[in-house]
Amino acid sequence: MAERRGFETWVLNRAQRFARLPRSTTPALLFPAPSPLDFSSRGIDDSEIVKHIFAASTPLQIVDIGASDIEDKPVYDPLMEEGLSNLIGFEPSPEMYEKLKDLESDNAHYLPYALGDGTEQTLKVCRAPGMTSLLEPDMELLTHFHGFDDWAIVEERLPLQTHRLDDIEEISDIDFIKIDTQGAEYQIIEAGQKKSRMPLPCMWNFHLSRFTTVKNHLPRSIC
Repeated sequence: MAERRGFETWVLNRAQRFARLPRSTTPALLFPAPSPLDFSSRGIDDSEIVKHIFAASTPLQIVDIGASDIEDKPVYDPLMEEGLSNLIGFEPSPEMYEKLKDLESDNAHYLPYALGDGTEQTLKVCRAPGMTSLLEPDMELLTHFHGFDDWAIVEERLPLQTHRLDDIEEISDIDFIKIDTQGAEYQIIEAGQKKSRMPLPCMWNFHLSRFTTVKNHLPRSIC
């Protein structure tokens, strides 16, 4: 027990040090192992280490762009369940946004914005919610994948004003960003370079070839 209390003190001391430093500081540099010991073999769960580190710091600020609740729980869900992070999610599809509103809590909020380059665009609402995009589905290509040409049928076209990530007043800091927008990822990051400046952990679900207009939104180095 004395060894365990000593370990907890070590973690908390470094977490408190981390909380006082700029967000750009790399956490790995502040938490070197106190000794070459395998904590799991000594009855200390790795998840407890994470909880101690983040509990002593300010809550992580998570941004989820394309937050529709269509698959398994998001990768950041354990942090949300422990109350160690705050979430702002974006979902422009009216039907999916209404479902997300039921999931709101003190540390999870959702906005019905389509993030992009700040121009007027058209949201293509597809038969399968996970295929909805600002870009046009490449139906010729999708016929080669079982079921995709059916899921990608556009059932509604919604003209809307996209919002630049840098202009979102509800976001001040970002510690982790997840983007799943079926091809619009580049224009979102391009219009959000101030708030998404590196180093920043990112999770992109980038589907380059499913949309006919996606190359119009990419730099030559990517095309």
